[in-house]
Amino acid sequence: MAEGRILTALIGLAAVLLLIVPIASAGWDYTTIINDSTDDTSGYPGFTNIVSTTYGYNATHFSFNTTLNGNLYDLGDQATPPNNDTVWLGIMLDVDKNSATGYSYQGLGGDYYIEVRVWKWNNMLNSEANLYIYSGTGGGWGWKSIGSVNFTEVVAGSTSNINITQEKASVNWVGRDFYVAIWVTYTNSTLPPTTVDYLVYGPTNALPIPELYLFVAIPLVGGAVAALAYAVKRTG
Repeated sequence: MAEGRILTALIGLAAVLLLIVPIASAGWDYTTIINDSTDDTSGYPGFTNIVSTTYGYNATHFSFNTTLNGNLYDLGDQATPPNNDTVWLGIMLDVDKNSATGYSYQGLGGDYYIEVRVWKWNNMLNSEANLYIYSGTGGGWGWKSIGSVNFTEVVAGSTSNINITQEKASVNWVGRDFYVAIWVTYTNSTLPPTTVDYLVYGPTNALPIPELYLFVAIPLVGGAVAALAYAVKRTG
């Protein structure tokens, strides 16, 4: 009988452990919307403007869904963009929240950078997205590519949504929250690369990355362990 109780408790513990991943991976554990309330594109009318971004994560991935007043593929909201035009959507992550490390921008120190690039060449639109790690010195611009990134753009009327979903393992989460800066940069044959809009979240606030599934799992595992200990005690 005692052996049966111990076996039952062990099976219960194993079942709880197997439930941890599905609990954590079902959809997003956390989402929040960051609105771009600053009028930082007033000097560049007609260019793509950041409206907001929605940030979310689960046990394995994080995601940014950025809403633009315009379309990246319009290259500055132009119906027929000329050749040599390029537009970038950049997402810079300050994962250690240390302005003294990484690329210095708006009080942040960028450690990782996700860049979506759209350009026109020979009357054809092209696009790519990559993940970079900081490789510069003294806070200056400098990045090393460490892989490609999947992105999608969904256009609805005069706005579009750019979604980037990436594995957490691709970046080094030092803490359980981080800072982010998002910007749109535009260039053509006469205009040098110019940031036409930006959104910064930090350093007075931060986006969280608590591992919520641990808070779900710990009480469950604790209960199973307690049951096992009780069963063992009953055999004494």
